[in-house]
Amino acid sequence: MSMPQLELERAVLFALYNFAQKQGGRVNAVGIQQILPEQITETRISLALGQLERSGFVFSFHARFSKSPTDYEITDQGYKEAEKIVGEAERLEADPIASLEMQLAPAAGRMVSFGDNQDNREQMIALVEQAKETIRSSNSINEAVRDDAVAHLSAWKGLIENSKTFAVGAFRFMVWDRIKKVIEGEIEDVYLITLTCTLITLGTIMVGLL
Repeated sequence: MSMPQLELERAVLFALYNFAQKQGGRVNAVGIQQILPEQITETRISLALGQLERSGFVFSFHARFSKSPTDYEITDQGYKEAEKIVGEAERLEADPIASLEMQLAPAAGRMVSFGDNQDNREQMIALVEQAKETIRSSNSINEAVRDDAVAHLSAWKGLIENSKTFAVGAFRFMVWDRIKKVIEGEIEDVYLITLTCTLITLGTIMVGLL
C-alpha cells in the first residue's frame, strides 16, 4: 500500500531538510523522488510540495517562460518544523514507552471501559487504523512481522467496536506488543517517528482508563 499523503508530506519535508544539510541548494520533484524511502509518483510529490509551500515550509523557484522543472528549497520555518519533529523523536527515545509499559503491566488482568467517553474510543480506533496503514506502507518491515501486526490490530479494532469492556492484557498483547515489535525492527525513520508517537498516544489513553 502506498504512503498516506500526510506522511508523504512529512517525508518530503525530511527529504528537503536532509538535502539542505548534506548538499544545500534547490532540488526538483524528481530529485526528491530519488531520496524518498519508497517509489512515489511525481504527481503525488508535487501535491505534497504544494501543501508544504502553502504551510510556509517550502519555497518554489520557477523561471518565467522556462520549461525546466520547478525547484524547491526548505524555508527557515520548514527547517525549524523538521528540527522540532526530530527533537520530538529524540525526546520520545528518552523513554516514555518504558514508563507507560510499567503503568500498564500491573493492570494486565483488569477490565476497563470507555464509559461515556466515546471520544477516547474513536481516537483509539483512528490511531489503530493509522498504525495499520503505516505498517503496510513500509518496505523495510519483515513480512511476517508486518502481517502479524496488521492481523492483531484489526482484531483488536473489531473487539472494541463490538464490546463495552475489554481487558488491559488484550490491549498489551494485540496492540502494544505488536507495534512495539515493529518499532524495534527494521523500519524507515519517517514511519518510526509516526508509529512511536501513535504507540505513546495509545498507551497514554489506556493509562487514563485505568
